[in-house]
Amino acid sequence: MRVRRILLRTTSAIFRPSALPGWRSLPRPPSGPARRRCSMSTLSVRLPESIHRNARIYAEREGTSLNQLVATALAEKLAALAAEDYLQARAGRADDAAFDAALAAVPDVPAAPDDEMGVGDRGAS
Repeated sequence: MRVRRILLRTTSAIFRPSALPGWRSLPRPPSGPARRRCSMSTLSVRLPESIHRNARIYAEREGTSLNQLVATALAEKLAALAAEDYLQARAGRADDAAFDAALAAVPDVPAAPDDEMGVGDRGAS
C-alpha cells in the first residue's frame, strides 16, 4: 500500500506573511493569550493513497482546500468523541432508582391509535 505524506495546518486567524504571494505588509499578529488561541500548528500525517485521493475529490467537490477538509473532518471527529465521553460520564451519574420512580409516575395507558408502531417499524420515517 502506497502511503503519501501530507502536511496539515489547522485553521487560524494568524497568517505567516512569507507564505502569502505578493506579500507587502500585514498587521502584526496578536500576542499573549490571543495568539495562543489563534496559533496554527503543522501536523505530518501518513495516509493510504486511496484516502488521500478521496479526500482530494471531496475537497474539490466541496469547493475547499484539502487542508480545510481534513481540519474540519478532524474537528467533527473530535466533537463526536467528546460527545461520547460526555454521554458516558453522564450515564455513570445515572440513578436507577430515580429513573424507576419517574417511570412509575407515568400513567400506564394504551398508545393513541395514531401513535402505535407496527411489527418491523423503527420509528419516525
